[in-house]
Amino acid sequence: MTKKQILKALAKYDNKLASIGCVSREYPKSKSTPMGSNDLHSLSHCRWMILQMVDMIKKGKLDKVYRWLGFIQGCLWYSKTFSIKELKKHNKSK
Repeated sequence: MTKKQILKALAKYDNKLASIGCVSREYPKSKSTPMGSNDLHSLSHCRWMILQMVDMIKKGKLDKVYRWLGFIQGCLWYSKTFSIKELKKHNKSK
């Protein structure tokens, strides 16, 4: 994916998460167990990550961006926010 494609996908994910009530919130560093797939806190952390990724792209940290993108897409699939087919399409969009 190009930087432009990544930014387009991130904007789509940010808008979707905002529409379902997720706020941008970093996962507490003191928490040692997952919050659960039905908890908006988990997806809120993904939204926080998205905002961090925009800055990483500007700084050229693409290796980390790709890792985080994979994590976010996995969470979006697991939470049934997007299907695998939709996520593949996001990766190929121009």
